[in-house]
Amino acid sequence: MTLESRSSAILRFGVFEVDVRAGEVRKQGVRVKLQEQPFQILTILVQRPGDVVTREELRLAIWPTDTFVDFDNGLNTSINKLREALGDSGFLPIGSLGAGILAEMIGLRPTLTVGAAGLLLSSLWLVLSPIRTMRDYPHQENRSIAHQILDV
Repeated sequence: MTLESRSSAILRFGVFEVDVRAGEVRKQGVRVKLQEQPFQILTILVQRPGDVVTREELRLAIWPTDTFVDFDNGLNTSINKLREALGDSGFLPIGSLGAGILAEMIGLRPTLTVGAAGLLLSSLWLVLSPIRTMRDYPHQENRSIAHQILDV
């Protein structure tokens, strides 16, 4: 995610814009409804791109030291609300993660070549399987029990 700053009050990342002073988040110009604590977490994360922000840092920034709350539950709830508002499920398909790592290691063109080769090899089973030579259904003795009971 590339982070751009137009001013100290407006921060951009991806298709999102965070107006720190107004307390608003916009996605492609459309306001995204976000509660105060998830907004505070987002602001902290956007102001520190590429940095690891610990749970303790978030706790100190959001909850005063004399506040006694179930911090873990509160933080998890706020993170989930933030993900929901931004349209982030929190899951990344393993294939895209692997492709991203591979592309960083060997480059885009070789990664696309590996993907194309994988696609071709995955369809090879059709050519080598007995399915392509079958003309009729298997004989009665080879049918499954469910087919025999239903007499299909």
